[in-house]
Amino acid sequence: MDMSELPGLQTSLDAQLLHPISYWAAGGVVVQWNPEVVYLHASLPFECVGSSIYGGGFRSLQHIANFKVDKNYNCLDPKTDVENRLTGLGIDRRELQMAAGFLTAAQVSDAGWTVRTGQSWALLASVSVGTANGARVPKEFGWMSHSSHTRSTKGWTPGTINTLILVAGRVSHQALVGGIITATEAKSSALADLKVEVDEGVYATGTSTDAIVIGATQHLPFDLPAATETPEPHSDSSFFEWIEYAGLATEFGAALGGAVYESVIRAGKRYLHRQKR
Repeated sequence: MDMSELPGLQTSLDAQLLHPISYWAAGGVVVQWNPEVVYLHASLPFECVGSSIYGGGFRSLQHIANFKVDKNYNCLDPKTDVENRLTGLGIDRRELQMAAGFLTAAQVSDAGWTVRTGQSWALLASVSVGTANGARVPKEFGWMSHSSHTRSTKGWTPGTINTLILVAGRVSHQALVGGIITATEAKSSALADLKVEVDEGVYATGTSTDAIVIGATQHLPFDLPAATETPEPHSDSSFFEWIEYAGLATEFGAALGGAVYESVIRAGKRYLHRQKR
């Protein structure tokens, strides 16, 4: 595929992708979507940490997909199901160790997409939102009903908020983990502002099946002129310093949190609008 022939990644004013296939030049990522899946293919691996149903944990990833499933989805072996879906995208089985997959009953085309840039980094946030199984900490929701010791139907509904954050830049391991904290805070804040309730006047902090992946290229954005240089990771020049933290006290953390918040708000509004139809 000739990347020069692809349109650059662009979003509408309400944070939806404008093209069914596009190219995020900063991270070297091709983004494709249709009603059944959003699929991102990176030219070089991202160093990632995540909780996706397939490909979670600490690993290098080049393939990340968010698959649409039926609202009554009840697969006993979802990992194998996701693996089969990934190979159905044309991913060679030898590359599955560098692949991650999400599942959601929400419309993947409704996902919110937000891009933020700094002096020596760029980030892409994508969030799909379904809140049929909204939950709140510490309110009791989820796996087992204390009265019957059976699975809670609501807790197993495949609604799900799936969050993907890709960073074109050098990000420390502690900042990747910190980014998960900041992203989770942003998600919970957005759900409160969307007034997603688990009880009257009690707002959800997430759903019972949320997942996240965050990753970094560990090099400068491809579309920066300096990206062809190879300075030492901790050069005296601040331009080339690693991102060490991702809390809200940092420029990077504030940008990450804002991107996730904006993506959740936009995707959440579309989801809630569909539920009223």
